[in-house]
Amino acid sequence: MTDRGADDDALRAECAALRGERARLEARIAALEAQLASSRDEADRSHRLVVNITDNAPSVIYVKDLAGRFLLSNKLHTEFLGRTPGEVLGRQEGDFLSPDEAAEIAAVTERVVATRAIEVHEFRLTLDGTPHWFLEQVFPLVDDRGEPFAVGGISTDVTRRKLAEDEATLFRVLIERSPDPVCVAPYPLDLDAPLTYANAAATAAFGDESQVRAWLAERLSARAQARVEAALAGGQVWRAEWTRDDPSGEARSFDVSVFVVEKGGDERALAWMLRDVSEARRHTQERERLQESVINAQERVLAELSAP
Repeated sequence: MTDRGADDDALRAECAALRGERARLEARIAALEAQLASSRDEADRSHRLVVNITDNAPSVIYVKDLAGRFLLSNKLHTEFLGRTPGEVLGRQEGDFLSPDEAAEIAAVTERVVATRAIEVHEFRLTLDGTPHWFLEQVFPLVDDRGEPFAVGGISTDVTRRKLAEDEATLFRVLIERSPDPVCVAPYPLDLDAPLTYANAAATAAFGDESQVRAWLAERLSARAQARVEAALAGGQVWRAEWTRDDPSGEARSFDVSVFVVEKGGDERALAWMLRDVSEARRHTQERERLQESVINAQERVLAELSAP
């Protein structure tokens, strides 16, 4: 009996120990499950945070694996491609762009992966039949060993800026090659301030910038300046006809127009456009002389006819 009782006591002790171990294991499992659930919640919050940030960003944001398949495509990216996120993820640029455009992007991506360096590039892409320009920063995503496992890109649509630059270049070329003198000055009117621009025709007709400004100041009296300022303040174009003797001594006539140019925001400038109307004035004067000669001749004929 004694041995059996001892065995029972040992068995009960062992069961108690097992129950305690089980309780500890269950507590540990519960803690791990709670930790896992917390990790899932944290991962979900992080994912939602990334999605919200990328989808509300004013730039195109994407991530591709090393095979060029999209792993992340933000709202602006999918909108430019004219697709839904489900139609973009897992696909490549070649599925949406022309072969030449896709090849250009692929070449930049390959360099980024090979050099592990950020690269900034301007791409011209045709989307829905319309050209767009994007200034894009392409960068590698690397693991703990520094090995690239994906490529990210952040692009800004610079189409408006590009078109504005092209338009500005076009107008600058047209103005620079214009036969009419064109000058740009600070606004409000200040004849002591240097001109910000004078085209080739202006310098050819009047000399350098200081000579152009001196001639304008010479022609504008204090009273004339007040009239110009009043017209400009009212959003009008002030016009006048001025004459100037060129180096040969011949008088040249200029139809002068002055108006305010809006440069964006609160910044404005003053444009002077001078059209040389000397030839037109000479033709007008010659026509008037001819008309006067004809009238005089007619009067002489009439006088002869009316004589007895």
